[in-house]
Amino acid sequence: MFKKLTAAHTPGPWEIGTSTRGYEVCTIHGVERQPTEDGLGQSWVYVFPPRVLNGEWHWPDEAEQLANALLIAAAPDLLEALRMCLLNGNLDEQERNLGNAAIAKAEGRS
Repeated sequence: MFKKLTAAHTPGPWEIGTSTRGYEVCTIHGVERQPTEDGLGQSWVYVFPPRVLNGEWHWPDEAEQLANALLIAAAPDLLEALRMCLLNGNLDEQERNLGNAAIAKAEGRS
């Protein structure tokens, strides 16, 4: 299985794009067709972390890369849990606004 994590995921905010910048957190296939020489095309979306952290270029180590993958894999579950909290939770206005903003971002509405 996986090694025990010793590092947290890469800090955000993360953004998405359809062309590489050379410092992606991950590449997701099957989203948007890009032309290729063979004519078949390929589907890619790239997820980018902040390029510079604390004034220096940031390159995640293996533990941080795994933490990023685990966070991305958990995203659907986290989104559903957040929706449930907003429906059933005793939240103040700031917490509700943060939750709604996160859902809007996940749904491409922000």
